Amino acid sequence: MHEFLKHAVSRVKAYQKDCGRPARDAEIRPVQIGWLQSTISKFAGIDIRPHEVCRIPEHDFTDRREIKAKLCRTGKGYARIYYLAEGVITRGEQRFVLVKEKSHLLIDTPGSFTKSPSRLGRGLINGHDFTQGDGNASLSESVAAICAMELLFPWREREPNMRKLRLGETSAPEIAGYYGVPEERIVWILGADNHARLKRIHDDID
Repeated sequence: MHEFLKHAVSRVKAYQKDCGRPARDAEIRPVQIGWLQSTISKFAGIDIRPHEVCRIPEHDFTDRREIKAKLCRTGKGYARIYYLAEGVITRGEQRFVLVKEKSHLLIDTPGSFTKSPSRLGRGLINGHDFTQGDGNASLSESVAAICAMELLFPWREREPNMRKLRLGETSAPEIAGYYGVPEERIVWILGADNHARLKRIHDDID
């Protein structure tokens, strides 16, 4: 996982450096999804067409309980993203899954495209640990989730928030509200293992 994650974080950092000029839009919190879409589309050279839906259109998912968004590459210079409507999932979940799918356009290689949605769906539902290796597509899903948090909760803002957490000056729900992401994702990305892994990668890249 380390090399693909390092590749992915490098791509995200290159994108952030490129789109950070002018810096005004890049500094708005929570990060504006429309701005992310337009800048990722320009950086990746792919037109992104999101569609808010009440049901993810995929005939061979055996169970849709954990499938909240889906990216479809058309091969015609654009990609469609289907994502569940607010009300079906929370606004924070909607923002997270939408950005996770957009992250694929930054980080994926052809070998990491999902070719068996039903197998991937079963793995997500059954809680497989994709970091241990369950195919390139599964690894890409895990890394895309991390990259979504890199985009929505930028690395440089993590340590200050962690210090405030330790001092009792803020809380996970407050951080989640400020960045517009699910609370469980804040807890997950600030967890000791994830933070240490990402710190090593950022240190290596910098």
